[in-house]
Amino acid sequence: MVVFGFKECYEQRSAGFSCLRSMFRLVHLTMPALLVIFVPSRCIAQNQHTNWYFGSNAGLTFSGGAPAAFTGSAINAFEGCTSISDPSGMGLFYTDGETVYDRSNTPMPNGTGMGGNLSSAQGVVIVPFPGNANLYYLFTVPSQVGQFSGNDHMTWSVIDMSLNGGYGDVTLKNLQLFQGSTEQLTATYHANGRDVWVLARKFGTDEWYAYLVTCGGISEPVVSHAGQVVMDSNPNDTQAALGCMDVSYAGDRIASTWNDSPGDLCFLELLDFDNSTGALTNGIFTTQPGQGGSSWGYGVAFSPNGGVLYWSNFGYPNSPLYQYDLNASNPFGTELVIGELNAAYFGGMQLGLDGKLYIARWDAAQKLAQVNFPDVVGSGCGFILDGVSIAPGYCTLSLSNDWMRETPPTQELIAWDDTTTCADNILVAITAQFGNPAPTFLWSNGETSSSIVVDQAGVYSVMVIFTCDTLRDSVNVSITAAEPFSLLEQDSLAICTGEEIELHGPSGFESYLWNDGGTGMNALVREAGEVWLLVRDSLGCSVSDTVIVELGPCECELFIPNVFTPNGDGNNDRFLGSSACVLDEYELRIFNRWGQEIFFADRPSITWDGGGSPEGVYIWSVRYTTWNGDSNDRQLKYGMVTLLR
Repeated sequence: MVVFGFKECYEQRSAGFSCLRSMFRLVHLTMPALLVIFVPSRCIAQNQHTNWYFGSNAGLTFSGGAPAAFTGSAINAFEGCTSISDPSGMGLFYTDGETVYDRSNTPMPNGTGMGGNLSSAQGVVIVPFPGNANLYYLFTVPSQVGQFSGNDHMTWSVIDMSLNGGYGDVTLKNLQLFQGSTEQLTATYHANGRDVWVLARKFGTDEWYAYLVTCGGISEPVVSHAGQVVMDSNPNDTQAALGCMDVSYAGDRIASTWNDSPGDLCFLELLDFDNSTGALTNGIFTTQPGQGGSSWGYGVAFSPNGGVLYWSNFGYPNSPLYQYDLNASNPFGTELVIGELNAAYFGGMQLGLDGKLYIARWDAAQKLAQVNFPDVVGSGCGFILDGVSIAPGYCTLSLSNDWMRETPPTQELIAWDDTTTCADNILVAITAQFGNPAPTFLWSNGETSSSIVVDQAGVYSVMVIFTCDTLRDSVNVSITAAEPFSLLEQDSLAICTGEEIELHGPSGFESYLWNDGGTGMNALVREAGEVWLLVRDSLGCSVSDTVIVELGPCECELFIPNVFTPNGDGNNDRFLGSSACVLDEYELRIFNRWGQEIFFADRPSITWDGGGSPEGVYIWSVRYTTWNGDSNDRQLKYGMVTLLR
């Protein structure tokens, strides 16, 4: 059990964290390996991380939903470690970055001397090959830029699970990527939901490296200059390389923590990440003072919905766990301590398949701390210090470095699903994004571009062909026409000179266009001639109708005066209209110059006497139906009248 001697190291302030790491490696080399009893698991979401192997012979399985400890783990990792299961939840292999163990807890052939280090915070991560269920990449980063080993590069290896009777074999080993990596290492899905970004930082710089893993291999890195320069104030020190990073489930933000030990500062950074391009931007940060050289920002994790951030401070004698509300305008201004360990240490943290957040405790309690509702801001998050038991194993500083907790983004190959349209030339395009090398395309009509234009109904299929895999998608195109409509029951309409008639277009269309350029659903007609309306629906289908407007008999025209004088002299004291016909459905409205309605009448016998309104110009509108013995027509008139006292 590696649970002794830590306080003495901390009392040697000048030795700092290196003292602890050196002591653990000494103990690690003298401890015997234990056999693993594999715990069967049932199929649950994202089962690749059903089983965790970490710390000193600790194991935790989510095969039953709630986490449960299991015995026999052969791992003895001070920090970085990870494991992988198959889609059904059966454990495949696990590693501390130095040795790869198969599911029988035996080192794989060629599985020792890997490029990582068991004293590297996130020293190792596993990425399945896109499109090949038997192959896995193993990425590693060194401890303190190679201080504990001869390797100071990020490396990659390949594990083939089809070999060694299905127990796996390391076929490629320790191929170097870039030099000078920090201990931060994680991965997340590309926006296409298929490929994977592997992310690391370079010590002594502000450089972030994003490697895209596709079925064609590992791309050249996307290098971003963002955030802070990861470096100690003493240029000869490398302890700023310590710390972890995490990517939000949505793949749009990255949190990172590291420390300037000589400067006695802990850093927490928050940056934007574009999972389409691999670029990092817009870094902000906060700091916490150390505790005399023994305070370390270490673990960091997003909540499942990405709205809350957690940060552990590995300090002595007090080790706090912080929470931040990322939806606030100033996230770091919402800092809240939700838990604390005394004379012991919070380390790395990891979201489990049950949606809870688990935090490593470096003490003799054989328990993990946990946050039951990590999306909740404040004390309602449900922090529990004595959470799940991991006995008989012991926790050290890190938990399994998982990243496939989230569901891969869904991205269809073709821009839209089966559809019905009226368009003559229809663009059917591939919109999914792919890494390098780019795939080739083959459509069912023989074309090989990323898009085609079709003018006939039918099913159009495409194959997206990689060197190692082929994706397929199709779309069913139907061509139709919009339903016809009628502006009027008859084909013509008679109006009087100076009269206005309102025509009503059909409802439910996306756009309207009248012959006079109007785009509303209705239009006012004032002159004789041809009036047409073109409408377009949501499918792009267009249809039109036309009506002929003619000058007709005007015996029923309503005459409205433009001046009246409500002064009580018995002459023109009331505002009223006159017509030789009966007026039905009558509505008269008077408005003042501010557009306020000040008078309303629903029959011609009700007239306006001006009320208490002052002299001035007023606007009127009148709607009515006239009946002249032959037909009835709906009319609309409006104008202005001057009130004189």
